[in-house]
Amino acid sequence: YYVDRLDERYQLDALNELINAFGALHRWSKVQELSEKLKVKATIHYELNGRRKQEETKRPIVFYILYSDLAAGSACYHLKDYDNALKYVSLYADISWVKDPNQDEILVINQFQEWAEANRYIYQLMAGQFEVLPSYLNYISTKENEIFPALCDIVTAANRYDEDIDYVLEQYQSYFTYQEQSNRIGKVSKQVTDDRYLRLLADLGAYYLKKDEYYKGLGFVLDSLRFSIEISSGRGMLRGIGLFEQYRDYATDTAKQQYKMIISEVQKLNEEKVGFADSYM
Repeated sequence: YYVDRLDERYQLDALNELINAFGALHRWSKVQELSEKLKVKATIHYELNGRRKQEETKRPIVFYILYSDLAAGSACYHLKDYDNALKYVSLYADISWVKDPNQDEILVINQFQEWAEANRYIYQLMAGQFEVLPSYLNYISTKENEIFPALCDIVTAANRYDEDIDYVLEQYQSYFTYQEQSNRIGKVSKQVTDDRYLRLLADLGAYYLKKDEYYKGLGFVLDSLRFSIEISSGRGMLRGIGLFEQYRDYATDTAKQQYKMIISEVQKLNEEKVGFADSYM
């Protein structure tokens, strides 16, 4: 509610940060609402001022227009509305409206062109069109920055449609560790990277458990629980606990002991939160 009270020059970046925050919280209807607001404000600014005054924002104005469509498409994707997600891909792939782009704007445009191509593959995979997977793998093989986010979504899609992707995971297993992400136009938000990495760990756990590879699967589940505690993700903790309890009978004594220690950490975290709340009542 405070965004509209800010000076106009700060509003675009404020909306951009809020979109990332609500995305990390999986509040997709809010992401859609804020994306529409960002699109309107950024478009008006561009039509009135062109690229003038862009030194008052962190990025060129065209970024905010394109990002609003990217975020709206991402929200549709998470809501499993793949047809509309693909429509948004077409919007941020189209840059015919940009007037005589300068070097900074060209950098932004090229990044969104890459994202459009990658997301088109992902949305097709999520709709069950696994015939595009070889083309997608060929695409990311030459784009280092696209491999980690691609893996996150490929594993999610494989779980949804019970597809075997062992050959993909063997090829890219070095990307199973946490790494800060960046692209042509800067560093990826920590919230976005944390959310993706947590999802990857839990999805890898679910994938291997479905294949009866219990030792490997529960190892990833425990890793997801540890990371959930690290970033205070209640959603991640609930999913990890649910997965472990479902396959508890297949866990080794060592895994059960590790799980017990993790649960004690979760309880301690909850007690600290309750104590903090009580001190202000």
